Amino acid sequence: MKAILPVHLNGQVVGYINNTGDDHQNALLADKLYDKLGVPQQSKVQKMLMQARAFNMTCRGLHKSHLDKHPIKPEFAPAFIVNATFACEVYIKRIYELRKKEYKETHSLSVLYKQLHNKDQYQINKVYKQLRKQNDADKSPEQIKEAIKTIANAFVDWRYLYEKKGSLGSVNAGTVFLIIIALEMYNVELDEQAKEKENAGQPA
Repeated sequence: MKAILPVHLNGQVVGYINNTGDDHQNALLADKLYDKLGVPQQSKVQKMLMQARAFNMTCRGLHKSHLDKHPIKPEFAPAFIVNATFACEVYIKRIYELRKKEYKETHSLSVLYKQLHNKDQYQINKVYKQLRKQNDADKSPEQIKEAIKTIANAFVDWRYLYEKKGSLGSVNAGTVFLIIIALEMYNVELDEQAKEKENAGQPA
């Protein structure tokens, strides 16, 4: 007999599906149930924003609980960095999706950021510089592209830190948070611009 899984919507159980034993198949069954119930499907960019925020919240929780108070637990540093950099990666890739542009399948934040349109880079950097000034973050690089370089390959490098022979050095958590906040704010700004155009009857 197959196990039954509850399907949730806004914290409430709205139905049940048979557990196939495969997460992807289970997700497809849940989507079919949502369709049956008339629940609007989330777009890819909506899902990307939610996922980026989830990684963002996870890295913040790890930092607050284990790295920002004594006794510091350095074993949580890789998990913090990996979640933080993946949040950044999804935020950047989401900008490409919003612009309907293709992007390289890479985890390198520098490569992804460098290939953004100049206008996007300028606006993100503008937000970053404002945040840097507001938070008196003198230890962080002045430009976001330089800040991104400090964690450009961290998602790959820190995942298997136990296999590295030497230390990867330290990462400035303040700089990491400035990058994440700037990318989050710019994604929200693009969403607001798209809504304004939609309300005005213009193509997004």
